[in-house]
Amino acid sequence: NRLGDSPEMSWITIVWSMMASASLTLALLHLLIWFNQRRQWAHLCLSITAVAVAVITGMEFMGMRAVSIEQWSTLLRWVHLPLFIIYVAIVFYMRFYFNAGRLWLALTVCGLRALALLASFTTGQSLFFREITNLKYVAIFGGETISIPQGVLNPFYIVGPLGMLALVLYVMDASISLWHRGT
Repeated sequence: NRLGDSPEMSWITIVWSMMASASLTLALLHLLIWFNQRRQWAHLCLSITAVAVAVITGMEFMGMRAVSIEQWSTLLRWVHLPLFIIYVAIVFYMRFYFNAGRLWLALTVCGLRALALLASFTTGQSLFFREITNLKYVAIFGGETISIPQGVLNPFYIVGPLGMLALVLYVMDASISLWHRGT
């Protein structure tokens, strides 16, 4: 199937729709729990996280079907907003549900992800690319074709992995704290 040229439902459409549906179902369940137990803020955090994951799933699907550099660059620029929401919601979940983890590390996670979001809008076509120069069309399983952007790497890209490293360290710190408590 050529990009954007398939009237029948492709396996990519089915799988990505299923992933988004599962995320939205999880979001609805946790939102309903939170509505019934308003003091359980952790459920609201999980609901927000699941909605953001569903948004990213939709953005991935649109990216695979993108036919222009402008489409990809817009998606790659804006994907950092739901990523920021996910990171912040995970940090708040850990704080609300477990009451664990160092505050300075939590703030570092949120700060690095905010910096990544800002850099995505101010330092090139996105945090990933200073400039997208080409779209590569790749045939994958089942005869599907997807587009993949290629270009000049943005030097601020490192902020994204640093934010992920900080999140992993925060979760590890919270886990160690819970282990010491015997929880």
